[in-house]
Amino acid sequence: MRKMKFVTIFIGFLFLFPLILAQPYIKVEKGEIEALTGQITSLKIQIQNLGKEKDIFKLIIWPDRLDDVFLALDRYIIALNASSSANVTLNIYPTLTAREATYSTKLVVSSIYTDEKLEKELIIRIKRQIPLMITQSFLEKNFYYPNESLNLIIEIKNSAILLQNATLKFEILYGNKILKSEEIKIEVPAKESLNFTFSSSLDKFLPGVYKVKGSLFYEEKLAGLIEKEFEVARVVDFEVEKGERTEFLSQMFEYFVKNVGNDFATYELKVEIKPYLRYLISYSQEPEFLETDGKMFLIWRISLNPEESIKIYYRINYLPLLLLVLFFVVLIYLIIRKSFEVSISKFVTHKGALVPKKAIKILIEVKNKTRSSVKNVVIEDLVPPILKVVEKFETLKPEIKKVSDGTKLTWKIANLNPDEERVLSYYITPMLHVVGTIRLPPAKIHYMTKKKKKVKVSNKATIKGE
Repeated sequence: MRKMKFVTIFIGFLFLFPLILAQPYIKVEKGEIEALTGQITSLKIQIQNLGKEKDIFKLIIWPDRLDDVFLALDRYIIALNASSSANVTLNIYPTLTAREATYSTKLVVSSIYTDEKLEKELIIRIKRQIPLMITQSFLEKNFYYPNESLNLIIEIKNSAILLQNATLKFEILYGNKILKSEEIKIEVPAKESLNFTFSSSLDKFLPGVYKVKGSLFYEEKLAGLIEKEFEVARVVDFEVEKGERTEFLSQMFEYFVKNVGNDFATYELKVEIKPYLRYLISYSQEPEFLETDGKMFLIWRISLNPEESIKIYYRINYLPLLLLVLFFVVLIYLIIRKSFEVSISKFVTHKGALVPKKAIKILIEVKNKTRSSVKNVVIEDLVPPILKVVEKFETLKPEIKKVSDGTKLTWKIANLNPDEERVLSYYITPMLHVVGTIRLPPAKIHYMTKKKKKVKVSNKATIKGE
């Protein structure tokens, strides 16, 4: 029984031991403290160790910042003997921009050796030395497009009994870079509040997150400050103007492309052309060619910074096409002309060896393919010296005349009507045995049209021996 009683007392002692070792106590000289903006106010706080043993205490002030009011202890660790005390100082610094308000913070004292902890609430009332203050601010929204305008409204209150003058400075910042700044002089009547608005167009702003800052200066001292963030959206937009003009044997197409967005971007200019024009085009910048579904496209990919522009043009040069058309016109003309003119052709009918006394028949075909008669028609043919003319004529008999380079045959026809055709024939025989091929000179036809004399030459005939 005595043993159980001893155990109970021992366990109770273990629970009470930390309390005996360390019992902190906080004593504040004032329950509430008033602090003026722009200066440091100190508050003395007494920390007592009510325990029976020496201890070390850790001090924390939380929160240590209340808007524009900064709090700091002169020390955060203190060692106290049993039943002793020490003073610490809480320094309170409201900046000139701090508003009049009442704040609450806590001082936490905890033992390093035990889990004993004690909290004390501190009430701080801020009083402004400057009569003007920013009481509220309003930014209509936080997300903008470049074609919109930003409007920041700031309310300024004058707590004095006289009219007060001050300066409001507005700034728009991207990071630490000031993009826009504006100052205005203001007057606020006694005991009144006025709203002041700062407006700014965002046309030239790149996409990103920005800050707009409003600063109140009274007697050249910063008396109020507000900062608000806003975001500008990324907008990709291009203006494209097309121009067209006709030049001599060519056509010019111009495209003016301008980046009217607020960020670096790429525009795809796609122009459809006729596939056959591909090889007639010259351009300022070489495009990509895309052919699909029987269509041809010129594609330019143009990368531009905001407000940057470029001119792209291509020219269709019709001169090669015109020359090609002229070529075909001339070709067709020549074909038609040849089809509708006087023609002369020479043929050989022969099989076997080229030996003396074996007759070879020569045919000369004359056709009038024109739409009118031709007169004074003379057909001439020359027989080489190696061959002899056989005095045998199945058609019109020619005049035969010996010349230096062979035998000349001449036929005369007074008139050839349209579509009239004549076939002249004669025989020749080799003067000796010929091995190989004999090439005969072409025959000629001389005739008179309504306008002038003309001459046509036939093909060259060939006699092949076997």
